Amino acid sequence: MQKYDVAAYIWPSYTGDEPRSRQFWPEGIGEWQSVKNSVRKTPDYFWNRKPLWGYVNEADPYVMESQISCAHDHGVNVFIYDWYWYDRRPFLEQCLNNGYLGAKNNDLVKFYIMWANHDANNTWNINLSDDFSSTVIWEGSQPRDEFEKVVHRIIEKYFSHPSYYKIDGKPVFMFYDLRNLVKGLGGADEAARALEWFRSETVKAGFPGLHLQAAAWVINGTNLSGVDGRRRSYKGAVRVARLRQRDALPVRALHRHEPRLPRYFEGRAEAVRHYRPELREEYLLPARLDRLGQQSALQALRRRGYEEQHARKLRARSAHGQGIPRAAPESA
Repeated sequence: MQKYDVAAYIWPSYTGDEPRSRQFWPEGIGEWQSVKNSVRKTPDYFWNRKPLWGYVNEADPYVMESQISCAHDHGVNVFIYDWYWYDRRPFLEQCLNNGYLGAKNNDLVKFYIMWANHDANNTWNINLSDDFSSTVIWEGSQPRDEFEKVVHRIIEKYFSHPSYYKIDGKPVFMFYDLRNLVKGLGGADEAARALEWFRSETVKAGFPGLHLQAAAWVINGTNLSGVDGRRRSYKGAVRVARLRQRDALPVRALHRHEPRLPRYFEGRAEAVRHYRPELREEYLLPARLDRLGQQSALQALRRRGYEEQHARKLRARSAHGQGIPRAAPESA
């Protein structure tokens, strides 16, 4: 029987040990603050999930020993740690460095790093995320000299650890945002040379090579391997208030989750015109999505439509009492 490795992403923000995180979570418990303080935002919204183990500090090795044991007992044998480099130094390393690496049982679950090289903005700050989420605080793209600092730190501090995850003896390393990687390094050719240098430095450190990965989400391409990225393709669905033409349409709207997406639609872009009656809106689905990607986008719109329909029904029942429907409008 073929053996499979089961990996879980680790978002290392559930600690107050990172001083720079206080601007996002000033209570000093990391993103537990957002979980703990969650409140009802609409009449239909209810959040009752609380951590069974409490608001623990995941940079504490004793806490991580429990989490490692739990993961191991349930078949998870690899952790993929989000890892950050902002303003010429690491960010949110404590859960990995102090928690996981300090745990006595870290040999039970291996780890590797995904460099989350996206921009840092106010999405993490619940007080500013609604109105100023796209405000960039630190840029994720890094020039060649910073890239080399990152590589040396990764090789020296992590690749050599006995629990670092390897494939055929090659350390595994993932990039989150390929576009930012290329942007910071000065273009595709420069990025390719930087990655070859990364491989050569890894070999110099005594490893047979380097196994590189890219996170599969739409901004990195919806079909890197022929099968990946499909489920996230709905991000390419861009809402447009009004459509006045049937063919090529100028798209100026911002996607509410990813403001940078309109770069793909500058000028007059061929698109698939789609109307969702439940949402009372018209949508453009970018032609750059393949057929399966467009289907995923439509499914996401349908889900939003069903949710909106349900919310309208609840509001109507609440307004009229005991589920009494609204009176039908009189005909003219």
